[in-house]
Amino acid sequence: MLKLTNILTVKLKQGSVKTFESMVKRVRKIPDLTSEAMNQWGHILAKDLQVSAKIHGKIKPWRGTLMSDKGIQWRQKPKGRVGRLYMVRYGVMLDRMTPHFVSLKPGRLITQWAKDPNKMNITPRTVKPFQAIRVKPHPFISAGYRIARPKLKTIIKQNLRRNKT
Repeated sequence: MLKLTNILTVKLKQGSVKTFESMVKRVRKIPDLTSEAMNQWGHILAKDLQVSAKIHGKIKPWRGTLMSDKGIQWRQKPKGRVGRLYMVRYGVMLDRMTPHFVSLKPGRLITQWAKDPNKMNITPRTVKPFQAIRVKPHPFISAGYRIARPKLKTIIKQNLRRNKT
């Protein structure tokens, strides 16, 4: 079982709505429509984050589940007003860590990764080469959100247009 970290929580607040009687049917449907729109947008957000990890973070699927459907997930109950974006913990760490050195000890996956002959841009520590490497963050979460955010307005409009009565 993967342990996922909550990245984003989106809540719909229902305020008091005063309308004429002819509008009551439409107004009653709006919370369900916005819940459906939020669910659609949440799945688009999860996919855009995976794309952003590849493009902006330059993260290649070497090992792990970040790029799979299990690595970044949108969860929302069917008519729920709260949706949450979850991501595997190391994805959050890749996005937010400070640059630091990591020791290359036998048996670690990062040691196998660092000794891969295709890696040309590794910065080894100068005291003892290839005893440690410098790792840096790969910010991709905010870039993925910036890609997905403009799509929300069109999804809401499409849902309202499709369900007019």
